[in-house]
Amino acid sequence: MLIDTATMSLVVSVSSLLHALVLIFLGSIVYRYRGLQIYTVGTILSAATFLFFLIRWFHPNLLVLRFLGNVFLTTSRIFYFFGISRFINRNEFRFLWGVLIGLEIVSQFYFTYISNNFLARNISVILVVGFVQILTCIADSKMKCNTGGFTNKGSSAILRSFMNNYLIEDRTNEPSPSYPI
Repeated sequence: MLIDTATMSLVVSVSSLLHALVLIFLGSIVYRYRGLQIYTVGTILSAATFLFFLIRWFHPNLLVLRFLGNVFLTTSRIFYFFGISRFINRNEFRFLWGVLIGLEIVSQFYFTYISNNFLARNISVILVVGFVQILTCIADSKMKCNTGGFTNKGSSAILRSFMNNYLIEDRTNEPSPSYPI
């Protein structure tokens, strides 16, 4: 069974937008959840990323979509991490993450426009996203909750591992005329 990447990108983008709308509505009702706005920005960036992947499927030569998609992907994962960290009252090194976003922008610009290196561009994204996802799973597992122990510690890690598997599988396919990356 083959999975159509364009359809999958559309479904993930629409679900991320719906998720963001729910979070925006929740944030307008309940003000006590710290980090909700940051997490919502990450969700919107994630939706834009997968929308760029979908548009890139039909217009594979638009380099700006490659650049913005990769930068938004890494930035959305960092915003997810910040949102979760603020929600569980942990302060993280914001300057370090700002530097990481800046380095990712520079590396994506170089690997997209100057050297057009497919492998280096995608390895850069996979390393940054993987690092942030590991830190997010660690932060999720340290969150204290009286009920739903599996929900706290297990479901987040499982969903993130599925997302990482999709990301790695999607990003490491060889470029071909029928599959633009």
